[in-house]
Amino acid sequence: MPAAGWRGAGIVDNGNDPRHSGANPARRRNPGSAVVLHRPPAGSPTRRPPIPGGPRTPYAGWVRAITRGLGAGLLAVTLTAASVAPALAAGPDVSDYLKPGYSGFGSPLGAAADQDDTQQEGELRAAVFNASLSRSYAGELAQDLSIPGDERAAAVAEVIQRTRPDVVLLSDFDHDDAHGAANAFRANYLQQGQDGQKPIDYPYVYAAPNNNGIPTGADLDGNGTVGDPADGFGFGDFAGQHGMVLYSRHPIDQDKVRTFQNMLWKSMPGNRMPHDRYSPLVRHVMRLNSTTTWDVPVQVDGGTVHVIAANPAAPVGEAGTSQQRRNADQIRMLSDYVSGGSGAQYITDDAGRSGGLAHDSRFVVLGDLAADPAHGPAAHGAVDTLLDNPALVDPRPTSDGAAEAAAAQGSRTGGDEAAAPGLLTSTGDGAAALRTDYALPSRTLSVAGSGVFWPSARQDGRSLVFGDPAPSGGHRLVWVDVDLPAAR
Repeated sequence: MPAAGWRGAGIVDNGNDPRHSGANPARRRNPGSAVVLHRPPAGSPTRRPPIPGGPRTPYAGWVRAITRGLGAGLLAVTLTAASVAPALAAGPDVSDYLKPGYSGFGSPLGAAADQDDTQQEGELRAAVFNASLSRSYAGELAQDLSIPGDERAAAVAEVIQRTRPDVVLLSDFDHDDAHGAANAFRANYLQQGQDGQKPIDYPYVYAAPNNNGIPTGADLDGNGTVGDPADGFGFGDFAGQHGMVLYSRHPIDQDKVRTFQNMLWKSMPGNRMPHDRYSPLVRHVMRLNSTTTWDVPVQVDGGTVHVIAANPAAPVGEAGTSQQRRNADQIRMLSDYVSGGSGAQYITDDAGRSGGLAHDSRFVVLGDLAADPAHGPAAHGAVDTLLDNPALVDPRPTSDGAAEAAAAQGSRTGGDEAAAPGLLTSTGDGAAALRTDYALPSRTLSVAGSGVFWPSARQDGRSLVFGDPAPSGGHRLVWVDVDLPAAR
């Protein structure tokens, strides 16, 4: 059991977790009650045994191979009927990915073996990925990841190994005070090659508590029962469910991390909190963030890039419009924070400090914001508040797989995706594909490239995103490459 001082604290781990190593890393307290774990000295003994690369059972590997083979065959038939024919019938405006000889049919990022992990000075790839790894009870995720063999975790790790971001935010990843799940995923999945991919190492990890599953003591969903998952500050069966974790190749400036878990909704001027649904007492204590928001400064080439991490609750399956309004206000808070200035003075972090970023800060907003610019259950225009912010750039990352999904779906009309269907980033459970996942850099950074890991039927890695649910979940990894100006 972790020491009491760990509860409610974030952690930056830049070495092997003590549960995996015979060495005892030195620990030191930083302001904010966070814990920094240092690597054991070179040559320190270790008890970690070699991790087998095979599946948990002797037949799991065969099942996975057969499933992928059948999936590719079935997909070809599906696309012929649902995608190719409607597109061709439309006339000359056939999507490029359907034209013979289209050069994009190769892997969009190449196999990991072809990727050079040597980062060029002044470059950074930042990514966000809703990993859909949350479990049904506390500690279950850490237990499941304690050994290799979890199919979803392996698929998520393979996507990360193929795209090889320098910084990646995973959402829908259960938080535990001992950080067992975060460290186990790194050791048993990211650091182990998946399906022939090259392992990837993230020496720095940040995780902190979130609001999901923390009870409010009120009947928020109005069903006559107190204590349901919808009655928490964030939807959840237990505290820490549906949390986040940030993996980084670059050092994290722990002393300057800011978290906004406890910020009150009523503190936002002009907020959309529904007074008709919440009692005065609930309005007094209701938190703005359904999960949490972080500002994690990452040190890159002597300068700082602020990773603004967020995961607003999806306004789906909730009674009334309270979750829709809350989602919109959480996105507005992100926009106000990166804008800084007097308009951000209402924003107060968990340490009591107020205000947003400095006007010349370098940052990347990463998050599954659960809001599409034109479709879905989110409030109309909610995400435009952020996308239209002059402090940042929307690189509009696309993928051939998303274009295929939009063509097969055939039901979307109008809106941003009508002109650029490749912008979609999520689908699943029979729902329409949407753009819900974002990697948005500041204008103080130069965008060098962007993309969504959603291979088409004829691209390498398709089996990872094929199916409902797909092996890697219903969301796609979104990444952006930025060139950093001189250190500041």
